[in-house]
Amino acid sequence: MVARHVVGALAEALALPPATIEDIRLAVTEACTNVVRHAYRDHEGPLEITIEPEERMLTVVVSDCGLGILPNPSSEGPGLGLPLIAALTDRLEIEHAPDRGSRMRMTFETTTSGVWDSA
Repeated sequence: MVARHVVGALAEALALPPATIEDIRLAVTEACTNVVRHAYRDHEGPLEITIEPEERMLTVVVSDCGLGILPNPSSEGPGLGLPLIAALTDRLEIEHAPDRGSRMRMTFETTTSGVWDSA
């Protein structure tokens, strides 16, 4: 998945700790998978990823314009994606609007400030 690699490469460029980078990669993969499985069940649609680097944290926002993150009646029960994302992030916010889709805001904090140490 391209999004996973791009976000991971940015986190590496910001010199975030390797464990945090892996958490970011996995959380972004799960968030994008949720969009594909839930927001656009019968068709393709846009997925937007915004990255907000700040001192000692990185926030990644995954948004869709579809149905959003709702239970899928064709799935085989509750998935583990959202609990996994919640466990990997330091803060998780989910907004849902039936006419605008969902927005998942994932914040990852770090004890080091990465490239900001030299600033």
